[in-house]
Amino acid sequence: MGHRAAPASRAPVPLQWPVVGRFEEIELFEHTLDDPRAHGFVVYGHAGVGKTRLGDECLSVAHRRGRSVARASAGAALQSTPLGALAHLLPPGLADVRCDLVAVFDAVAPQLRNQGDRGPLVLFVDDLHWLDPTSAILIAQLVDADLVFLVATVRSAEAVPESLASLWQRARVRRVDLEEFDEIGVDTLLHLVLRGPVSPATAEAVWSASRGNVLFIRELVLGALTDSRLSDNHGVWQLTGPLVTTAPLRELVEERVRELGPVAREALDVLAVCERTGLATLEARFDVLLLEDLERSGVLTVQSDGRRNRIALAHPLYGEILRAAMPSLSRRRLLADHADRLERLGARRREDPLRIATARVEAGVPADAELLLEAARLARWAHDFPQVERLARAAQLSRSSAEAGLLLGEALHELGSFEPAEAVLAQAEAAAAIG
Repeated sequence: MGHRAAPASRAPVPLQWPVVGRFEEIELFEHTLDDPRAHGFVVYGHAGVGKTRLGDECLSVAHRRGRSVARASAGAALQSTPLGALAHLLPPGLADVRCDLVAVFDAVAPQLRNQGDRGPLVLFVDDLHWLDPTSAILIAQLVDADLVFLVATVRSAEAVPESLASLWQRARVRRVDLEEFDEIGVDTLLHLVLRGPVSPATAEAVWSASRGNVLFIRELVLGALTDSRLSDNHGVWQLTGPLVTTAPLRELVEERVRELGPVAREALDVLAVCERTGLATLEARFDVLLLEDLERSGVLTVQSDGRRNRIALAHPLYGEILRAAMPSLSRRRLLADHADRLERLGARRREDPLRIATARVEAGVPADAELLLEAARLARWAHDFPQVERLARAAQLSRSSAEAGLLLGEALHELGSFEPAEAVLAQAEAAAAIG
């Protein structure tokens, strides 16, 4: 079936994506806004889960209901500047008294009281955990005075300023924890953004790569559209090539990893190479408190595997981007260490030969021919023919055999390389006849 580009009349992908699967949270915000005892609505979640988009939608809801609204964004660059995040909202002439909270409050409060019957100002602060202490105290005072209804986003595992945390403790602010989308949510989001149905295989590929992280989904889709890897095929959107990471996506992940520090980066590099490993293995190399912090931050997950706990990166894209940024010698060293460790443990699991052989081939270090053959068989049973081709070639180079040739020929045939496949199979059959 041929592919055609999206019709020229089709509207481009919108700059701001629709809110999908968050209707319960929006309804809860409406109830909270109507409750005279509630003074805030705070959205927690990992980076990229859609906190800011939900906060913007809450602000739009408040505006449509006749409330006065305002927006501010906190950030690391403004954290050392008193009232830096709120400077654009303050009355003119306060530059000289920014550190005098009494003077600032006295200047701001009368204007907020003149809201008439519209209720307190609805103020949305994005990334509340980055707010400077002076801004945090001022907002807490305005909330206590019933002059501001606070809407905010907080990244999971980050601490908010103490002056605002007291609002949580007094049950005056409602907290919502936002999760990534499931497969159905991703399919629905793609349908709305692309304004048409998406093939099941395409939706599955996007979900598998993003694990439902809205920010990752957006960059993957935009990158696929830009590279013409995602096209409208007779009214159904389909991928015509593998998803690839974009420069903005790589920058986002690199920035996130830099925030975690160099030791955390080393632990994540190990996971990027190993893909998943036992908890005990990482605990032998890294402080357990560091691993706990990484789990809280949402960059790694702990999975129960029988009697063992296994650790993996939370998103496949983390591994892809970290591996691409890794110096080749570091990657080679980590791969060889990974293979050696599995062999020292006895390679007891069924998939271990495949993992050991793959690591040695990728590292460019010698591997036993029988190990490579066993790994190629495992890859064939899993129908992973690109992997079969790579392992069978390595086995042929290590020690040519009829079985390695047959596996290589079958893999080439399955991958569409028919002429090379026939030549390899003919040589393998001849070798088998001689043997």
